[in-house]
Amino acid sequence: MLRAFLFSVLIFVQDHVFAQKDEFFKGIDFDSSYTIIGLAQGYGKSVDTFSRFCFVIDNPVEMDSLKKKWVYTGAIPNIHFEDVAFDIFVVRFGRLAAPSGIIYPKQRIINTGNGHWHPFDTAELVRLHNTHPLYFHKEIKRFDTWKEYVAYGNSIVHDSSLLFFFEPSLRFEGKFDIITSRTSDASSPIFKLKDINEELEKLTSKSNFEAAHVINDSFNIASRDKVKITIHCSKDLYARYDVKGREKGPWQPAAILMTIFWREAALKD
Repeated sequence: MLRAFLFSVLIFVQDHVFAQKDEFFKGIDFDSSYTIIGLAQGYGKSVDTFSRFCFVIDNPVEMDSLKKKWVYTGAIPNIHFEDVAFDIFVVRFGRLAAPSGIIYPKQRIINTGNGHWHPFDTAELVRLHNTHPLYFHKEIKRFDTWKEYVAYGNSIVHDSSLLFFFEPSLRFEGKFDIITSRTSDASSPIFKLKDINEELEKLTSKSNFEAAHVINDSFNIASRDKVKITIHCSKDLYARYDVKGREKGPWQPAAILMTIFWREAALKD
């Protein structure tokens, strides 16, 4: 009896999950300050094949219409990773105003941002491109200081050709390498990494650094008696780390990189 009850509850929960409505643009009140941008990102020539989907919408009425239309039910439990994703960005004043959404065109599925995937007809993207075509290029700029980045960012926010930009990620101030002795044991680098992690945890919490053995590093490939461990952390932790037998390399400040998407004129036949 209990088993039958639990089974019926499970069926109810599954039916509830798969029947609930997921709104792609939930909680966004579109006005003239917003823009919806759809573009393909990935690797290889297959990215070019999705140029027929790219679109940009900045009309509040049309954005609100898309919001009402992109509501889904019938979640898909099993998917596989695609090397090219079609991303949907909601932008305001050149910056992302909401978490981005993802469409996998080959599988014809869409992610509403809450972990649920739903069937999606890519003919909708063709329609959006035909009515609101987008042609763009991506640029990556590097800055020596945060001040330079801020000044440049402020200088382009009103540029009509700007679509949006990804702000630099500066979780850690920089990195440094540690070179230490190893044995011929294939597991030696893993044990050395464990020891170094423990040494760093005596100075700060584990969330304040990342230590890794870079397998494809040229030094680690060539060397059989030493191993290089790379540490991402604050400059203060770098200064305080001093352990006998560890060769500490120079401090390397994190790169301040800004990824910018620019609008281009329509392509000529």
